[in-house]
Amino acid sequence: MKTMFADESGIAWDETIGFFIYGGIILDEETIQYLNKSVIEVKKKYRIESDWPLKWNNKKWKGKTLDRETHRLMKEEILNLFSLTSAKIIICLSPHRFYHDSTLDIEGNIVMRINPATLYRTHKYAMNDLLKKFEQFLGNEQGLVIADKFGSAVAADLTKHCINSFPYNKFTGQGNIINRVIQIPEEECEPLQVTDIVLGSIQCSLKDSNTFNFLPIIKNNFWSNRTESKNIVSGYGFNIYPIAARYDTYQKAKEKLIIKFRKEINT
Repeated sequence: MKTMFADESGIAWDETIGFFIYGGIILDEETIQYLNKSVIEVKKKYRIESDWPLKWNNKKWKGKTLDRETHRLMKEEILNLFSLTSAKIIICLSPHRFYHDSTLDIEGNIVMRINPATLYRTHKYAMNDLLKKFEQFLGNEQGLVIADKFGSAVAADLTKHCINSFPYNKFTGQGNIINRVIQIPEEECEPLQVTDIVLGSIQCSLKDSNTFNFLPIIKNNFWSNRTESKNIVSGYGFNIYPIAARYDTYQKAKEKLIIKFRKEINT
């Protein structure tokens, strides 16, 4: 049985990438065991407390942070270990403008703020697409979905959506997913910590590939069932919304991101 571990990356407004990522890594039982053991060993190697979740961002845990070099080495080691597995990546990207509204601050400057209603809608569509792609990946197999606990802004609505979507809904056709989406805190699940690092590396590479480009490390892990070229993953492991853009600005941003992805993944 295959398990997909799902998470998000890039909620905050960022003009340099312009897209929010919701995605997952698909693992078989052997790979889950391997990554569990690998994360534990990496934590021991870098003297990281066992209850500190490894994350792409070096956030404080119990008032402490890793030094910058240790954090960088740790992340690169996790990515290299991940790249050696049969794990597959599926990500769904949606424009930040789908859930940010432009407002004025007290000084009259334009700022972008999250709209909770449209943030939930974007999460819902991304979740639907991720589950649908996972169904396509499974074929005749069965699978399970485990997600990092949903953020407070969308938790109630998205949890309800996942419950109502099981065992079948019009968006996903979840015939082979054997349970509704299970939420687990990231710190309690090593594969979810790997997911956070993988998604963070993708976002970072698309944002600032001149400084950081991790895509070549994990390029073979992106899922594609197209036979003509492994480099063409758009529509399978790399899905960008909107599918049919009504506004030229969205279409241009989408085309630009696809070009950048294909360029950087082959660097």
